[in-house]
This record gives sequence, structure tokens and C-alpha cells, in this order.
Amino acid sequence: MQKEKPMTNDERRTTNEKGKSRHRTCKPQPTTKSGFAFDIPHSTCDGLFLAPRSSLLAQRLTLLAFSILMVLVLCVSPACAQTVTSTDLLEKNRFYDGTEILFQGEVVGDVMIRGENAWIHLNDDLYGSENVEEGSKLEGYNSGHAVWCRASDAGFIENKGGYKNSGDVLLVRGIFNRACAEHGGDMDIHAGRVELVKRGHAVSHPFNLPRAAIALILGAASLTLFLANRALAQKRLQEHSL
Repeated sequence: MQKEKPMTNDERRTTNEKGKSRHRTCKPQPTTKSGFAFDIPHSTCDGLFLAPRSSLLAQRLTLLAFSILMVLVLCVSPACAQTVTSTDLLEKNRFYDGTEILFQGEVVGDVMIRGENAWIHLNDDLYGSENVEEGSKLEGYNSGHAVWCRASDAGFIENKGGYKNSGDVLLVRGIFNRACAEHGGDMDIHAGRVELVKRGHAVSHPFNLPRAAIALILGAASLTLFLANRALAQKRLQEHSL
């Protein structure tokens, strides 16, 4: 067998330098603060950034889960109370029972003060935002809901809806009760906050000449028919007596 020739010092030095160039050592670097509750581990190899794919995936999944959780928390908070109508409360009274809602409507009827509290009635029908004299069409029907609030919240009400006035429009945030135990099982809203949306005003009723003419003609026709029917009845009575 041939014996291997021993390596010289220069050959050993060259071999070591080639091995160092093939294998770069990775030095771990401290993680950076990202502002979240987790950090992304990483390392650098001779100045090159290496981020494990599993860490990036974990970061994205955690961020997605955190975002979904925040949306759910905000949506069930009082700040996201759902705006409903009187129709919603009647048709889905079991669903909204005991929940906080937003209800907007026009003040109609009397404000009934009961000690430190008061009853008000809010209509949210088509005529609540615009009456017939202002251009609203004659359709639908009157609908609204009773609200139990503090007397101080009802104190700033100036206009109540009726023939001569358009009532103040209020926005109420409160708890809906399908059958209120405090008020004999009635359906009501216990207001925690009342806000003025729009101030009411006096309603003018201009004289409508075409309608007046039609009413006059119909009245005259009705009177004529009434007198003719009366005269005919008297004539028949006289003939029967003879």
C-alpha cells in the first residue's frame, strides 16, 4: 500500500479557509418589539435575515384571531346598540327582550310626569320625519312606542306632535322590555339616555281651494238628496192616510 503524503502547513491552511467559506455560522439575533403580545424570532447569517415560515404563519393567524375578537367585543358592547323600529320590536319582541336598543321617533301626545320619571310616546312612522303638509304621502299607519325616562330628560321637549305642530324628534338609548314587571306587564323602553335629533315646529295648513270646491259640491248634492227623500216620504205618508 502507498502511504499518504503528509500535508504541509500551507496545504492545511488552504483547506481550512475553503471549509469556512462553505459553512457560514448563523448567529442568533435578539427579537424586535412589534407592539403586539408576541415577538417574531429570527436570526441572521452573515448579515442575511432568515425568518422561519412557521413563525410568520403563526403571526398572521394570531393577528387575524385578535382582529376577529376585537370586532366581536365591539359589536356586543353598548356602543353598538342596534337601531330598531316599532315594527321590529313587535315582530321580534322575544329576541330584543332585555337588550339595549336605539329607538328614534317623534314626540306625540302628552308628556306624563310621574315624580322623578315621565312617560313619553315616540312615533317612528312615515309622518315622524315629514308630515303631509311638507310633502309626505298618505300611506301606512301611525306606529310608535312608549318610553319611560327621567323627568329631566323630558323637560327639554318643546313641541308635541299633533294637528298644529310637528313634534320634537328624539333618539333614545335604553332597555326594551317585552313585558315590563315594573309597569304591569306592558311593553316599553326604559331609557338610559335621551338625545334631541330635530326640533319640532308649527305646521301650517293652507287653504286648499280645489278640495273646498269638491266638498261644497258634495255637500250640496247630499243636502238635495236628503230634502228629496224627505219630501217623498211625506208624500207617501199622505197617500197612505187617504
